Amino acid sequence: MIRISAYRGANESSIDLLGDALTNHESVTAFYAFAMRTMNDDDRWTSDDELQKYIDRATITPIDPAKLRSEVQECLTSTPVPDFPLDIGEVVAAYFARNDWNNREFLWTTPTMYCLLWWGTSA
Repeated sequence: MIRISAYRGANESSIDLLGDALTNHESVTAFYAFAMRTMNDDDRWTSDDELQKYIDRATITPIDPAKLRSEVQECLTSTPVPDFPLDIGEVVAAYFARNDWNNREFLWTTPTMYCLLWWGTSA
């Protein structure tokens, strides 16, 4: 598993990148739940019930890999984080889980991994 987190205080934005082997999860939905639970290790949510409701409200929607790349680039441009090592690589399938103005969640698969990029801002 890979996990990289960054915070930019200048505009109160955060980026989390998680990746795990395809063989560890039954589906993109199962990986999404795993990723959200992994991110919860910093107590972002106050309870397991609240976290489960958040996971259940996600709408995992297929998108074109080119759209994934442009949307992720837009987030990284609005929240520049020096040395944030993002190489999306070969995308087999791409999805939005959330696409709100202040909270965007992107999922994609490579030939070997599931990946999630979570971007959020309170600015």
